[in-house]
Amino acid sequence: MMSATAPTSASPIMPSSSSSSSSFDESVFVNFFLQKAVGHRHGIGILDNGKAYSWGKSNQYGQLGRLTSGKKNCKHPAPVELPTKALKAYVSNGSYTRSGHSGILDEHGMLWMTGNDRWLQLGLCEHAAKEKSNEPTTTSLALIDEGNSREIEVETGIGGIAKRIFGGNRETEEEEGKKTVPIWKDGKLKQERFVSAPYVSKLIQNEDKDGEETNLHIQDVSLGDNHTLVLSSNRRSVYAFGRGMEGQLGLENNGKLFMSPPKRSILLSENNDTENDENSSTNNGGDITKGNIHAVCAIQNCSATLDENGYVNKKVGKCKSQIVTRGIFDCIARARDEGLVK
Repeated sequence: MMSATAPTSASPIMPSSSSSSSSFDESVFVNFFLQKAVGHRHGIGILDNGKAYSWGKSNQYGQLGRLTSGKKNCKHPAPVELPTKALKAYVSNGSYTRSGHSGILDEHGMLWMTGNDRWLQLGLCEHAAKEKSNEPTTTSLALIDEGNSREIEVETGIGGIAKRIFGGNRETEEEEGKKTVPIWKDGKLKQERFVSAPYVSKLIQNEDKDGEETNLHIQDVSLGDNHTLVLSSNRRSVYAFGRGMEGQLGLENNGKLFMSPPKRSILLSENNDTENDENSSTNNGGDITKGNIHAVCAIQNCSATLDENGYVNKKVGKCKSQIVTRGIFDCIARARDEGLVK
């Protein structure tokens, strides 16, 4: 009989092959994890020693963060490679069959991502702007729109200039002496191992321009079908990246960009000046004002923020469906379990 005590070693007890459970999220093994995230088709679990394990129905997009050969090697949890100890795990929330990405927040506050990066949802690119050059582009822009010739909008560059890219003939517009093309890490539309996403942390740290807010870090992360939300510890700023055609990124001026690298979401974030906001709070010294965003939720093509009591602050994107409603309730329960909301 299997012990009821959670394993603490690097090699946990595997469930018996005779187990009647056929679905990956029903495996008795998942109960042994100190923290876990389970989506529709895959899951990530973390033991109390910081070791991370992944399992799922498939590893088509590299969402398990480990090399596998066939679906049979995906069903049961197996370790993923991470140079540091893992603290929290996140997986994509939705039912879109062509989605699948995962995230891990480590002991140093660094976000690690793996899986489908077709829409830049892994947040691995700092920007997508290159100086004007006659050098050929190595990235196949046709892959963005699957070879179709219709015009699409892409958010590129730290400055937030939207460029038009024509999927079929790979032409790009030029503006202000720059030639803009999306950049994927190593030219790949997916990652099969967890890789660090330092630019997300850099954006959060750069908010402390006057040195008034120290040690800003990632407070919460949520993964939708093909987009990602990251909340700053100042509880005012939400960063969004990935697919945005349903408006789920909440970006200013053009809320329905085709896709975008990490950028502060204007519609989901609070104003920087919250001194007079009755919902904001201060520290004991009364010097630093924090906002009232305590957690973020990304489900399918919907994005939402939660206040300190677990109520929905804002929603953007395509949010009217039973799957999204259930997903938000699950997100609230997760935020309560993690102590982010009351």
